[in-house]
Amino acid sequence: MAVLKLDLLRLARTGTGVLNVDVPADSPLWATSDLDLRAPVRVRLQATPVGQGGYYVVGTLGATVGLQCRRCLDDVVQEVNEPIAMLFQPRDEAGAEAGSAEVYDLEVGQTEFDLAEPVREQLLLVAPTYAVCRTECRGLCPRCGVNLNEETCVCAAPEVDPRWQALRTVKLD
Repeated sequence: MAVLKLDLLRLARTGTGVLNVDVPADSPLWATSDLDLRAPVRVRLQATPVGQGGYYVVGTLGATVGLQCRRCLDDVVQEVNEPIAMLFQPRDEAGAEAGSAEVYDLEVGQTEFDLAEPVREQLLLVAPTYAVCRTECRGLCPRCGVNLNEETCVCAAPEVDPRWQALRTVKLD
């Protein structure tokens, strides 16, 4: 598995830390994510110290994700290249900010932190859930299932439910 760890002692000495890693698509980190990754995930991060023992990590996540078109179910490949920002703060006794969605916890006295889970979480947040192969995709016929982009449907016109027939006679002013 790719190493996504930052050395906090070195970061405190130099004032900045850079992490450029390509995490393989078949890494155990993505095993339970349900993402169809087609290439390694590109992680480009830079960390800087902030406040009393906190660290601000910014950068980009890049990935190639395979999806199905939500209209015709054809295979669609989408590129993801999203900026991310994460704040790591030491846990405080009162729990003022620690544990919130925007802030990740750090143990007091920790000498390195593993970014694997936060990076996994960020990719899951930015990865697309739906895709359309093209804007003019006609989808599948709801009756026979034929792909309307490739064939013409031969289904008969849908039958009108007789319960709605009375509404056809209503005239609006």
